[in-house]
Amino acid sequence: MDGLFAMDIVINFYMAYYDENHELVVDRKTIGKHYLKGWFAYDMASISSLLMLLPGMTNSTWLKFFRVVRVLRIAKLVKNNPTIAKLF
Repeated sequence: MDGLFAMDIVINFYMAYYDENHELVVDRKTIGKHYLKGWFAYDMASISSLLMLLPGMTNSTWLKFFRVVRVLRIAKLVKNNPTIAKLF
């Protein structure tokens, strides 16, 4: 699962999006900035192997929090990708 999340993080740096004016944004630098300001932190938190690198992550409360983040991440993946939705 972590591998799937990691691939999705990379893909999100290249995925065009519609801005507030309903115009398609395809500039990679702009896409990257938009992603970093949005879902990037949640996406990184959803990769469990990276959680162990953070200080204080042995606390079960934090781990429960990141499990919730991971569930939200899975929901986002399924919603935004019909191919992945077929797996669930």
